[in-house]
Amino acid sequence: MDQTGPVRFDAKFEKPSRIADHQLRFSYSASATSGYYTRRGVLGRANGTFFAAPKLGQQFAVVTTGEASDIPVYLQSQEVTKTDQNGNAIVPSLRRGKANKISISPEEIPFEYDITNTMVTIYPYPFGASFINLSTRLRRSAIVQLQDASGKVLPAGSEVTFEGAEYPSYVIDFGEVFFEDLPASTTLKVTMGEESCETAIEFPPTDDLQPTLGPFTCS
Repeated sequence: MDQTGPVRFDAKFEKPSRIADHQLRFSYSASATSGYYTRRGVLGRANGTFFAAPKLGQQFAVVTTGEASDIPVYLQSQEVTKTDQNGNAIVPSLRRGKANKISISPEEIPFEYDITNTMVTIYPYPFGASFINLSTRLRRSAIVQLQDASGKVLPAGSEVTFEGAEYPSYVIDFGEVFFEDLPASTTLKVTMGEESCETAIEFPPTDDLQPTLGPFTCS
């Protein structure tokens, strides 16, 4: 619509809850033509994002892809939306009482992300929303430099672990240890024979797919 006149936009939220009834209306006037549009529906909140969705009684899904954004989301193999900057998307108009296949395509996920699952089939509830986690997580590879309190690099062969690590890593030359997947922040625990030490590290935002971090002092 070519807009040449004044516009009024009203939003009314009737219940201060995670899912609330809302009413949206705008009116316009242009070239002696006027009118208004009213839409009633639901204000929802999921995974830190507020969204407007169809009214209660219509089936829809809230999809999250975790850390990856702008990812196409498919319903019955047809693209219907993309995730927003928080990795969330709304899939509307699900078929009540029937199988609804919601998916993402691995080929459309940047290679630096790990993918937990890419497809879920749901049978929607008669009312409200379904929450679907098609999780992705940024793979944070890095070389971490470690030293002791005197500034001397830790000896090669020292075992390094952190909470959630499936296997330990080991210090190589120059006090360096390679990690294929690091949390955004964690505490490294180093074992050197009968001795041990710890150091907290942060993985800073970077475009480098394998940065060198540190040196960190283990004490």
